[in-house]
Amino acid sequence: MSLRYKELILENLILKTQLAAYKRKHKVFPTTPWERCKLVMLSYLGPDWKSSLILVTPDTLISWRKKKWKLFWNL
Repeated sequence: MSLRYKELILENLILKTQLAAYKRKHKVFPTTPWERCKLVMLSYLGPDWKSSLILVTPDTLISWRKKKWKLFWNL
């Protein structure tokens, strides 16, 4: 597989995760812990993950990364 193809798959997964949360139709963008974890894991896989974010800001995702990192090392 080419690098561009892998990047498109990654972008598609990030967008699908955000769309699933958006379809719940709440005024506030509620993310489940699983969706947060999935977005954090996907953000580690591609160099251009910030351009795929629509409903979540990069700062929010980076704060989730830090929280997951702390949880991982405190277990």
